[in-house]
Amino acid sequence: MALINCPECGRQVSDSAPQCPGCGYTISKQNNNQLFNKAIDYITKRPIVFLVCIVAIICLIVFVKIGESNTNKESTYNYHNSYSSDNSANASTIFNNLKMSNFSASLGAHGGKMSCEVRNNNSFTVHGYFNVGFYDKSGNLMYSQLMSLPSVSSGEKVICSTLIPKDDYPTGYSYVKYSQASLTKD
Repeated sequence: MALINCPECGRQVSDSAPQCPGCGYTISKQNNNQLFNKAIDYITKRPIVFLVCIVAIICLIVFVKIGESNTNKESTYNYHNSYSSDNSANASTIFNNLKMSNFSASLGAHGGKMSCEVRNNNSFTVHGYFNVGFYDKSGNLMYSQLMSLPSVSSGEKVICSTLIPKDDYPTGYSYVKYSQASLTKD
């Protein structure tokens, strides 16, 4: 049931009412179609109104899509580490030459699982561990988990995944950040 304006007196009336309680005008599905057609005629005969309606619809669609992408936990936060040309083998430099992407986390009946793709931009093979921190909207750390990085050659991509105990799964997190834990050169 929706409210419509009576075409006769302008009073708001239920679209399922048989007639307007104010003036007695007969309300029917046919009249509703006429009202819809009048509204379409009004919009299309006034280009500025038509243009404003189109722009409003486009803005609404863009706003909804942006909201969806911000709340989609499958690709919540792709942290990109900057590439460093320094090839020294300290753990911090090794970490900075890794690119993490396509993060996903899901909770099943028996626990959670997180995974991400890691590309090694170092000039040598790397292995070890890095941290994945789950943060709330305010930037507070909710949960941290080590992610194992198998031996990955220079320029190679691997998928890393780790299980999260069901009781520890960070429900409602907003984004993740990666940090160095224990990475070494092979």
